[in-house]
Amino acid sequence: MAVLVGLAILISISAWVWQDARKRGMNPRWAIGVGLAMIIFLPLYFALRKPVKCIECGTNIDSSSRRCASCEERVASESDIRSGRIFG
Repeated sequence: MAVLVGLAILISISAWVWQDARKRGMNPRWAIGVGLAMIIFLPLYFALRKPVKCIECGTNIDSSSRRCASCEERVASESDIRSGRIFG
C-alpha cells in the first residue's frame, strides 16, 4: 500500500513539473528526470527554472496570471469597447 502511495506522489509531482516547465517555456522532459531520480532533479529543476512571462509583452510576472497588470488592463478596455458592437 505504501508503495502505491509513493508511486502516486511521484507521478503527481512529475505531472506538475511537466505542466510547469511548459508554462515557463522550458523543456517538459524535466518531468522524466524527476520521475527517474526525484532526489536529484527536483531540486535542480527549482534552482534552474525560468520565470513566467506575460503572453502579451514578455515581462516577468507571478505564476498566478498569464498577463501583466498593464496588458490585463489594456485587454479589458479593448473588450469593453468591442462589447457594444453587433457585427465585428
